[in-house]
Amino acid sequence: MAGNAVYYCPRCKAQLAPGAKFCASCGQAIAQPAPSPAQAAPQTQAPPPGQAPPPGNAYVQPPPARSSNTAVIVLVVVFLGLLVAGGAVGIGWLMLRAQTAPPPGTATTTASLPPSTGQTPAIPEGVPPSAAQTPATPGGIPPSAATTPALPASPPSRPARVTVPNMVGLSKADALRSLEATGGFQPAFNPSRYSDRYGAGTIIAQSPSPGTVMESGDTVYLVESLGISAPATPATPTAPRPPRRTGGGSYILSGSSSHYLHGGEVQGLSNWQLTLARNEIYARHGRPFNNSSIRAYFLNQGWYSPDHSFSESRLSKVERTNAEFIRDWQKTRYGQAATRP
Repeated sequence: MAGNAVYYCPRCKAQLAPGAKFCASCGQAIAQPAPSPAQAAPQTQAPPPGQAPPPGNAYVQPPPARSSNTAVIVLVVVFLGLLVAGGAVGIGWLMLRAQTAPPPGTATTTASLPPSTGQTPAIPEGVPPSAAQTPATPGGIPPSAATTPALPASPPSRPARVTVPNMVGLSKADALRSLEATGGFQPAFNPSRYSDRYGAGTIIAQSPSPGTVMESGDTVYLVESLGISAPATPATPTAPRPPRRTGGGSYILSGSSSHYLHGGEVQGLSNWQLTLARNEIYARHGRPFNNSSIRAYFLNQGWYSPDHSFSESRLSKVERTNAEFIRDWQKTRYGQAATRP
């Protein structure tokens, strides 16, 4: 092969070595006339596309085009460059937005257009429409939680005001059911005593009196009857009494230290007389009184002698029960005990 011509196999298109008789790739016999030194061997041009070359003849064709791998590499490099540039732009935009955004926990205000314009605020370039239309919420709070105003706490409910029913004359079980059904009142029991009217197990007194308006759940005090008649039990003093003064004076309830009182004995007494009758139980044992009206009354009784060492332990069970009975009677009849005439 003369000159710089390059020859290719007519069958497999492989490049032939200079002077080759056979194709090293497919074994095709190659017919090559030996050209004279003065004249270069004719070079057969490659056949047009779609046309087979002459049998057995090598032909000359331009070197094959450069592989497409170079173009692919160039495209990959360009793509990576664009990707890096886009990432840099995105990072810069996020940093700019972070610098201009208000700190978490501060309220954001949105400038609104005047009503006359009727225009929609422009959406920044690169921001999705959904993100631009949704107001930002501080601290990552969901929009539903941030836009919904907190409901004020309802004020605590106050207990209902209920009228106390009349339990006098009811059995203990019926009285408890009446208290619960009327207003959920809490029952409490004072010491039981004998009655001239109600048998054992019957409520003979209550405090507060029927018709009093109280809050639901308050305490109502009850007194249960021990029976119709009271045994005559003489008083047994627990401590020596102070010497009595001689002179005039009398007792309002002379038997309050010897037997259990009943309603018939106190029925006709006023509120002030009941106060004196209750305190004369203590005055028998020398109790000093701070109330000026009560003190003045007992100082005029010849049997009263103040004793500053007085103690309620001197009272017998009958006397303590009668004092509570008079007090409950006053609350039921008059609402409260009188402190002066």
